[in-house]
Amino acid sequence: MTGKHLAAGLLVLVASTGAYLWLLGGWFHIELLPVSEHVRMRGLLTVFDWSVFDVSPARLRPLSDLLEVTDALMRPWTVPLFGLHPSFSLSAILIAVLCGWFFNGAMRAIGLSGAEALVATSLLVSTIGYLSCFVPYIRPAKRLAVLALCVLLFLVFRYLQTKSDWLLAWLVGVLFLSFFADEAAFVYWPVVLLFIGPRLGRARRAACLAVPVVFLLVAQQLMPPIYGLLGTSGPRDRVIGSGVVADVLARLLRPEFYGMALEDLGRSTAASFGTIAAPIVIPIALILVTGAYGIAERNNTLIAASLSVIGASLFLSMLDPGKSQEYMGQWTYYYHSPVAVLSITWAAVCYHSLPLALRSRAALGIATTAICALNFANFSRTNEIIKIIHTYPMARLEPREFDSEGLAARLETLLQGGALPHADAFRRQFAYYRAHPMGDAAYADSLERTFGRN
Repeated sequence: MTGKHLAAGLLVLVASTGAYLWLLGGWFHIELLPVSEHVRMRGLLTVFDWSVFDVSPARLRPLSDLLEVTDALMRPWTVPLFGLHPSFSLSAILIAVLCGWFFNGAMRAIGLSGAEALVATSLLVSTIGYLSCFVPYIRPAKRLAVLALCVLLFLVFRYLQTKSDWLLAWLVGVLFLSFFADEAAFVYWPVVLLFIGPRLGRARRAACLAVPVVFLLVAQQLMPPIYGLLGTSGPRDRVIGSGVVADVLARLLRPEFYGMALEDLGRSTAASFGTIAAPIVIPIALILVTGAYGIAERNNTLIAASLSVIGASLFLSMLDPGKSQEYMGQWTYYYHSPVAVLSITWAAVCYHSLPLALRSRAALGIATTAICALNFANFSRTNEIIKIIHTYPMARLEPREFDSEGLAARLETLLQGGALPHADAFRRQFAYYRAHPMGDAAYADSLERTFGRN
């Protein structure tokens, strides 16, 4: 049996474990229920009723909104396939597969062997960042953002190999479209430029630099009248307004922000390698050392990979400063999920930069298998904590079961089991939702209606 066969077997095992956790741990965020109700009246035109998706007109996610509406319309028709599972959908399964496919292609384009690329892909599939985009049904925005990042990395590394203008055109197009999926994708623009900018001529660099300008023109000039004409929520004419930008940038002037951002960077990087409680100085030091080594060796890919993890984590901390402690953003659960993709890309670039004599596929496979097991254990724990908080006191939809005391006891067991930073913050959060539960009978009724029941 060859190394590639073993690596393929590892990927199958990891994907099967991920699917099993998805089957057991899936849940549906209460914020999405109004969309499922609204599509009964408006159908696909719900996409233009932006207030159903977001109370803020400053955020523009039409691709995410379109996918969410499509899922809501399809859900009653997929009951024979998935039953009343809260987060299975045809689109989610397709995106989950495509993320792995393109990420594997990106790893091959870096220069890893087929076996090494499969091992790296296995590691991605086991991460909290990847699984949290699919197991809970929150918004499709982050799963689209992760897919876009995997596609962009594939195109970036392929472009570095071939210098094909056709690939560059696809890269610019995907980058532009990603801005309409989720605001996390804004950081992909500098990430792409870090990798390919030094290799571009003046005209090609100008085309890449123009992407956010074109996006702003479309978002602020073209889209508002379309929303006003086809929607019921108004023109949505305050997308990325100056007030919002000023508020986000003002966080850079607060000294306490940088302490939080460093903690986010350390924990979100470590979370993809088997630990949610490691000292933050270790992953930060490793990133800085590898970046410095890349500078010394004039290895632009290694420099870019190191800076991309730092920059993306900093940007997401600036974008969602309250999500770290409250929603486990530090462990890349949903909000900071792109950091997981970039962290593993950084590790793959580091591995590929090693002299051939220092690379050991056997050691890589053994270490990755152990890390995947730890990742799954960490995800299972964190997902169950967040699921209980957001769906309490509902224990099961079919047959319907509420278990307030049992869930409270289970949550405390999860919080006490091993080192968990911010455990007290989750206790306070649960105390609030225990007094104001979201997973009540009305939630269960509405969730059943999304499947065409009642």
